[in-house]
Amino acid sequence: MTPAIPTIENGGNHTAGFEKSAASLEAHYACLDVTKALAATGVRVLIDDEFLEKVKKAYNEDPEIRDVLAEK
Repeated sequence: MTPAIPTIENGGNHTAGFEKSAASLEAHYACLDVTKALAATGVRVLIDDEFLEKVKKAYNEDPEIRDVLAEK
């Protein structure tokens, strides 16, 4: 799943169409859903040692993940 704010055709990031779409109630709820999922994942990393080890293993074994994160 790729989280995305629903927008109009050709309304990609940093366009007037995206700005208008991002101000919608639908986009607000989509943002809240993603925020909740990210927060829940962060809590799980903190409280579930087995899950944390799986995350570390996936990171260490997948150069594509490391490359994407290293770009930031």
